[in-house]
Amino acid sequence: MRISGFSSGMDIDAMVKEMMKAKRIPIDQLGQKKQVLEWQREEYRGINAKIAAFRNNKLFNYNTQSEFSQVKTEVAGEGNIVSAKGTTSAVAGTTTIKVKSLAESANNVGSDIRASDTSVPPAKIAIDTSKAIADEDTLKNKVIPASTYTFKINGAQVTVDPSKMSVNDVLSQINGKTNVQAFYDEGTGKVIMTSKDTGGSASITIEDTDNFLSSVLGVANNPLAKGKDASLSINGVDTTRSSNSFSLNGVEITLQGVSSSSTVITTSKNVDKIVDDIKSFINDYNELLKMLQDKVGETRYRKYAPLTDDQRSAMKESEITQWEAKAKSGLLANDTILTKTISDMRMSLMTKVNTGSSIKQMTNIGLETGPYYEGGKLYLKDENKLREALEKDPKAVMALFTSNPDPVSDPNNPGKKILPETENVGIFQRLYGNFKTALDAMSERAGTNAYSTSLTDTLKTESVLGKGIKGLTDKINDQTARLTIIENRYYRQFGDMEKAMSKFSSQSTSLFGSSS
Repeated sequence: MRISGFSSGMDIDAMVKEMMKAKRIPIDQLGQKKQVLEWQREEYRGINAKIAAFRNNKLFNYNTQSEFSQVKTEVAGEGNIVSAKGTTSAVAGTTTIKVKSLAESANNVGSDIRASDTSVPPAKIAIDTSKAIADEDTLKNKVIPASTYTFKINGAQVTVDPSKMSVNDVLSQINGKTNVQAFYDEGTGKVIMTSKDTGGSASITIEDTDNFLSSVLGVANNPLAKGKDASLSINGVDTTRSSNSFSLNGVEITLQGVSSSSTVITTSKNVDKIVDDIKSFINDYNELLKMLQDKVGETRYRKYAPLTDDQRSAMKESEITQWEAKAKSGLLANDTILTKTISDMRMSLMTKVNTGSSIKQMTNIGLETGPYYEGGKLYLKDENKLREALEKDPKAVMALFTSNPDPVSDPNNPGKKILPETENVGIFQRLYGNFKTALDAMSERAGTNAYSTSLTDTLKTESVLGKGIKGLTDKINDQTARLTIIENRYYRQFGDMEKAMSKFSSQSTSLFGSSS
């Protein structure tokens, strides 16, 4: 137990605290160094998240050939007779379609399976389609409960246990096991079957040796249950299709009605959308580049070290905020990872790409980087030039951005792959690789999750900064333990002094008291 200065009249706690203040300075300095490393690690995590978001989402989407293969499809004609949607493989041009008849499914309509209501002829009694068939008294034809029945529809077998299965159960079995859709029409009391396929080859063939379908559900085999092909003309040539939906020259076409007039489908490259996407890429790229440049060029205020607990307690909240803003500034100034990433980004944009065309670099399509003092900011200087390139040589523009040849086997080492030369790799793919290098380097230095956009992921301790923080933490703990021993020794010494002074005071009181 610590003893206060009752006998000496001294503030021992204050004295010990003052004596320990100088000894705590090395610990405070270690704590400040640790705080700087932790702040740096958080800075890396924030940058990692932004680069990963750009690489994994935006750049990944830009770096697809479909971005440069977008088409615009326009349909002109009566009502909604024909709909059309262009795919990335669509061929530019005009197609005229006249729909004479639509493709149809095969249908088989059964007979009324309801029992007659003898009390109110010719009325029928409603069927409970959820009740076991053997227990259903309202069916026209009953079944033997102890028996099971089998039938086939288009070769697919269905087994029925009427003691356990309802009409709904049987219809579900048909719908699930065959290529036929069956339902019960309560209005007519009939089971109706429709083939899932359309066209002249669509049919409904029934094999009903147990006579369950024909007797109980009223559906017999009908050789005439056939589908029909769609009849139409394409560019004046009569033709047929088994389905109302089909692809023609990369355009997905759906026939929705019949008309005596023609529908005109015009397909062209959607240059507007591609240009908008390139503009979007430029904005995203410049935003990321500016963030990196701001971090690299940020001023470092070395006089503003992280605050100690004692310093914090003596300051207002607003003063702490202002101080820490200065202390955190420039923690990644001239950082080697970031400066290399910026340099790599510039080179990826400026290096020519072997496209097999005269379009080999961005300047050929109207894109340029700004002056050096802008740090390589990207501009669309000539939009007309870009549009002209997309119209005349879209494949070369696509290759400029997305070319990505497969690695080839090393002739001297068959198990090894040789990556393609930089000149053969498109701009987006180069940037994709640049950012992977940056993310891996930050992961090694700061312990970030290289491909995560999260700001709360646990940081790996086996990183350069992680090991540095752990080393400082261990030193702080060791020195704190040593100071605790010293502090306890001071209190013990003052305690001994207090006891001695108290004893001396008691003896003096006794001595002078007895002499009086």
